[in-house]
Amino acid sequence: MTTNPRLIVEKRQSLLEVGVRLWQENCLAALNSRGRFSVALSGGTTPADFYELVAERLEASLWEETHLFQVDERQVPPAHSRRNWGMIRRALVDRVGLAPGNLHPVPWNGSLVKAVREYEESLRFFFNLAAGEMPRFDLVVLGLGVDGHTASLFPGRPELDLRDRAVAGVLLGEPLLDRITLSLPVLNQARRVVFLITGAGKAPAVEKFLGEKSRLIPGSLVDPVEGEVVCLLDPPAAGRFFAPGNKEKTENS
Repeated sequence: MTTNPRLIVEKRQSLLEVGVRLWQENCLAALNSRGRFSVALSGGTTPADFYELVAERLEASLWEETHLFQVDERQVPPAHSRRNWGMIRRALVDRVGLAPGNLHPVPWNGSLVKAVREYEESLRFFFNLAAGEMPRFDLVVLGLGVDGHTASLFPGRPELDLRDRAVAGVLLGEPLLDRITLSLPVLNQARRVVFLITGAGKAPAVEKFLGEKSRLIPGSLVDPVEGEVVCLLDPPAAGRFFAPGNKEKTENS
């Protein structure tokens, strides 16, 4: 990374509380400045707990102009147990009663190519983009895999080189399944990116992620040109970056 991320290390529940405060901060700023709040959400177990807490803590008025998108999705039917949108709906959407017009999931139509095209078209319409422009989300919530992947951007793959498209199709086959994902240029336009990373199994990837940029650690390539990266880590995931009594710091501290 060229920009030092903010590292916030807390026990898991406290970490989720910090995430809620960051969400609310971005939401209020967006509503005050632009009249609406756009957020792109990832899947996963820790994010599910985070979304439930967000739904519980944020006041109802903040949801009226909140628009939910997806960071990535598996190319599987809507009822499939591995579809991220099902988790997002259960953990967040159904709890706050968002209007259908505020929901912008990755479409399902049986074709990866069509789904990529339709999702890109929905982004361009919502953000009113000219040719070549990329959407700018107010908040993007990401995770980090043990292999360093983020969104559905995997080590060394050609999708990392995409520069002129907002959405990419990722051909992975079984068992990982094909994916639809936001591209790096979109992630790097965000006003704020929050990485939510927990568990000792992530510690080796975190250390590499906080080192120099590498196509082998796609998360390290997320570096918004006019935004901020915040890494929310529990102590096991933080590894050597965790020092008791010093819970917020940057990688060079």
